[in-house]
Amino acid sequence: MECSDPTCTPIMNKGVVIKYDANMHYATTAFSSAVFQEICHKNNIPYQKAAANSDLRTGGTISAFMQTQVEMNCVEVGIPTWAVHSAYESCGTKDFYNLIRSLISFWNQIKE
Repeated sequence: MECSDPTCTPIMNKGVVIKYDANMHYATTAFSSAVFQEICHKNNIPYQKAAANSDLRTGGTISAFMQTQVEMNCVEVGIPTWAVHSAYESCGTKDFYNLIRSLISFWNQIKE
C-alpha cells in the first residue's frame, strides 16, 4: 500500500487502468493518455487512473526506456489485480473484457 497513491487507486471491475508515474517510470504522457481516453469514451469502455507514489521508486516498465529510443507515443494500460507477480493473481472478468475491447478499439482506430 505504501507504493500507491491512496487518492488514485484502481478498483477491480471498474475499468481498464491507465498507469501514471510522475518520475516517468511508466511511458504514459498527457497526450497518449488523452488519445486512449478518447477511444474509451467513443466506445463506452470504462477506464480509471492509477498513480504511483512519486516519493518511492516503482518497478516501472521497459516502455519508458523504449520511448526514449524511438519516436512513439506510449500509454501504459492494464487491469487491477489483487497480487501482482504472484502465483495466484486474480482480476475482475469485466476488466479483462474491457481491456480486450479497448485494445481492439485502439487498433481499429489506427486502421482508419
